[in-house]
Amino acid sequence: MLRYVAAVMVAVMHWGLELNGPYQRLYSIPVVGSLIRRGGLGVPIFFVISGFVILESARRAPGWKSFAFARMTRLFPGLIACMVVVLAVGSHFINAYQTPISSFFNSVFLTFTITHVQPLATQLWTLVIELKFYAAMALLLWVVPMAFKSRAGLILAEKSREGRQDSGGRF
Repeated sequence: MLRYVAAVMVAVMHWGLELNGPYQRLYSIPVVGSLIRRGGLGVPIFFVISGFVILESARRAPGWKSFAFARMTRLFPGLIACMVVVLAVGSHFINAYQTPISSFFNSVFLTFTITHVQPLATQLWTLVIELKFYAAMALLLWVVPMAFKSRAGLILAEKSREGRQDSGGRF
């Protein structure tokens, strides 16, 4: 529930930042304006909670390939759907894009930080960080799969390796 609240805080903050004209009066409403301005506090809350969720997902995955596949199939269909909607109607509500088609593809493939093309949504930087975390978890699952098979993690993996060394086994 806290993850949802954090996401809503950030979404409302961005909504407040992106809207032009008469909607700017929302900032003058005491509670609403304060919540809109402080919505950025939801970002670290969301990242911390997401970190625990992703670690638990990695722990339950049978391997790094299935973890990576599950994360990508969870992330990209929604991203593509959202970017199609933003491409179609976004310029009616927020600033127009200089290169809409290029922005769309760079947004969908999350390459806008490399190509320096304006993304369709400035908030996509969070997905780049999330994707890096997915990659780090997949790499750890590949290199040290035992680290995720118990809640004690790397400690048990290290003890297991020491036990194999003591018994003359190779690893």
